Amino acid sequence: MALLSLHTGMRAKEIFQLMWRNIDFENDMIHVVDTKNTESRYAYMSDTVKEMLQKNLQKKTTDCVFPDNNGNPTKYLSKIFPRAVEDLGFNNDVTDDKNKT
Repeated sequence: MALLSLHTGMRAKEIFQLMWRNIDFENDMIHVVDTKNTESRYAYMSDTVKEMLQKNLQKKTTDCVFPDNNGNPTKYLSKIFPRAVEDLGFNNDVTDDKNKT
C-alpha cells in the first residue's frame, strides 16, 4: 500500500477500496473511484507498481486488491505501515527517533 501511494499519489481510502477490475495492466493505468471529491480519475502505473500488483494478483482470493483478513476492503492501517517502513529500510542507520519515518 505504501509503495502504491508513493508512486501514484493515491490516498489511503482510494487504495483500501481498490478492486482488481480497476487495474488495467495492458495500458498501465489504475481507475481510481470513490475519490475525496467524488470524481473518478486515472493513476499511471509505474513498472514498480505493475510488478508489485502482478505478484499480488497471483495470490488473489477476492476482488479487493488489499483485502482485510475477511476478504473485505481494508478500512484502516494497523501495523501495515510500520512493517512497510521496516521492509523498505527507511529507518536503517537512523539513530535519532525524531528523524525516523
